[in-house]
Amino acid sequence: MIGTNNKKVYNEVSDGRWRTGVWFATVFLCMLAEWWMMKRELDIEYSNAIGTLIKAAGDISLILAPYWLLNSKWRWAALIPVWLVAIWCVCNLTYFRFWNDLIPPAAVTMGGNMDSDLLGYGLALLRWSDLLFLLPPCLASIGLRLIKPKKSSPLRMMMKWSLFGACLMTGVAGQASYFKTTFSWRNSISVRSFSEGLSDHFIGGYTGQRQLYVYNGPACYLVRFAVDAVGVLTSTVALNETQRKEIGDFLHHYRKDPVLCPDSISKMKKKQDCRVDSMNVVFIIVESLNSDMVGKKIGDWKVMPVLDSLARAESTVVFDNVVSQIKASSSSDGHLLLMTGLLPPEKIAYSITYGSKDTFPSLADALPHHNKYLLLADEGVCWNEGNTLRNFGLGEPLAIKDRPEFPIEKYGRDGAMFLQAIEMVKKIKQPFFMTLMTISMHIPFTEGAWPLPEELNSTQSLSKKEKYYANMCHMTDQYIGDFVKALPKNTLVIIASDHHQAIASEDGNVRAFYMAVNSGRTKRISRIVGQVNLFPATLEIMGSGMPYRGMAPSAFNPCVDGTIDSYGNIYGNPTQETLDTLRESYRISDLIIRGDYFKSE
Repeated sequence: MIGTNNKKVYNEVSDGRWRTGVWFATVFLCMLAEWWMMKRELDIEYSNAIGTLIKAAGDISLILAPYWLLNSKWRWAALIPVWLVAIWCVCNLTYFRFWNDLIPPAAVTMGGNMDSDLLGYGLALLRWSDLLFLLPPCLASIGLRLIKPKKSSPLRMMMKWSLFGACLMTGVAGQASYFKTTFSWRNSISVRSFSEGLSDHFIGGYTGQRQLYVYNGPACYLVRFAVDAVGVLTSTVALNETQRKEIGDFLHHYRKDPVLCPDSISKMKKKQDCRVDSMNVVFIIVESLNSDMVGKKIGDWKVMPVLDSLARAESTVVFDNVVSQIKASSSSDGHLLLMTGLLPPEKIAYSITYGSKDTFPSLADALPHHNKYLLLADEGVCWNEGNTLRNFGLGEPLAIKDRPEFPIEKYGRDGAMFLQAIEMVKKIKQPFFMTLMTISMHIPFTEGAWPLPEELNSTQSLSKKEKYYANMCHMTDQYIGDFVKALPKNTLVIIASDHHQAIASEDGNVRAFYMAVNSGRTKRISRIVGQVNLFPATLEIMGSGMPYRGMAPSAFNPCVDGTIDSYGNIYGNPTQETLDTLRESYRISDLIIRGDYFKSE
C-alpha cells in the first residue's frame, strides 16, 4: 500500500514537472517563430546557420530565464512576453517600411504629435502577412489552456537555479555569437581592439535601431533601448565653460580656415544682379524627393517635367548628389539641416524636445527685412513641426485648416497649399520670404484627388509602390510649376528634398536634390555633398553677409567631395581630415542643441 502511494505521488510530481517543461518549450518555440519572422521581414542575414541558431536561443533564453524562478501559479506569465513581442514586431514593421529603421527611443516624447496623417501612414503600411505575427501568441494562449502549467508541481530549489543558470549560459553564448558578428562588422570599417569591440557591443555609439537589433540581438537591444529612452528624457545639458569653448573654437574654425570655410560671400555679392535685401526668396522643401526623379521618363511620360526644365534653365544651380543626413526626427531633421546648418542630435527627436524653446540661428536671420510666410501641406502637428518652424523665424504656419476654399478632396494636400500660395503672392508685400513644405510625396504616396494616370497604370515594369510615388512626384511637380509662374521676376526659388526615399529594393544609392532658380549663376554639381553643406551654399547664393554658424563648408567648395551620414556611413571620397572634422561636427551640433548654445551666445 505504501509503495502504491509512493508511486502515485511520484507520478503526480512527474506529471507536474512535465507540464512545467512543456509549457516552457511551447513559449520558447513561439518566441523563436516571432524571432525568425522578424529576421525575415527586416532582411537580416547572419554568417552561418549554427551561429544564427545560437543567437536566437540565447536571446529567447535570456528573456525567459525568470520563468524558472516563478511559483507554479505564476507560470502563465510567460505568455506576456510572447504577446508583447508580437505587438512590438507589428508596430515596428510599419515604422520600418517607411523610415528603414526601428522605432527610436525618441518616440517616448511624441505622445502629443499623432496627427491623422501619421496614423494613416501606419495603417496603410500594414500588410495581411503581418497577421502571422499574431499566430504564435494565439497558439501559446491555446497551449496555456491545454497544458495548465499552474497545476505543475513546485521545482526543487537546486533544479530552479540550475535551469535559470542554464538559460543565462545560453544567453551568454548568444551574446558571444552576436559579439563575433559585431566585431567583424566594425573591424571591416576600422580596426578595433578586443576591448574596444566589447565597448562597442554593450555601450557603444548609436548606429540606428535596426543595426542595434541586428548586431546586438533583441535582449541587449531592449536594455539599450530603455537606457537610451531614459537618456532622451534627461537629455538637456547645462554647458560648462570647456564645452562652450569647444563649440566656439569649432564654429570659429569655419570662419577662419581658407580650405574648409564657405566661399567668399563678398566675391559672390559682386556677381549678383540683385541684392538679398531687394529680392524675394521662396524655399520649397519637397517631401521625399529623389534626385533621379528630376529628368526621369517612364516610356514617353515625364515624371517631373517642371523641375527638369527649371534645372536646365540659365541662372540655375543644381546639386543632384546630396546625401540625406537625417536621424531620429526624420523630415524635421531635414528642415533643421536646410534652415540652420545644424546636424541632428545623436538620439533625440530635437523638434519634440527642443523645437519650441531653443534658439536657432536660421535662414530667416539672413533676411531680416523680408515679410515671412510659412505654408504647410499637412496639419502642422506631427513632429511638432508647426512650433519648430515658427521658432526658426519662418512665420506663422498656415496648415490644412487655414485653406477651406481649397479642399484637399479636390486638389490634394500639395495642390491646395500651392493654390493658396498663388493667391497670397498676388496680395503680399515685397520683399517676402516664403517657405512651403509639401507632404503628398510622403509614403504611402496616395491622394484621393490624384488617381493614377493610364500611362502609369498600364506600366508592367514598375511595382505598385513605384507607380504611386511617380504619380505623386508628377502632380506635385505640376503645382510647383503653376506656383513658380505666378511669382514676381525678382524671386530666388530654392527647391530641396527634406531627405531621399527608398522606393525599390535596389535603391541603395538614391540621393536627395537641391536647386536654386534665378540664382545669378548657372552650375550643375554632381560631386557627393551632404545636406549639411547646403545651408552655407544657400547663404552664398543669396549673397548674405550673415555670420555663418553652421557645421560644415559650402557645397560649392571643391574640397567637399563626400560626406558621412548620421549613422556613420561614408560616401564619396572625403579625406581622413574631413571625416574627422565631420565626426566632430556631429558631437558639437549635439551639444549645441542639447545645451541651447545660441541662447546665450
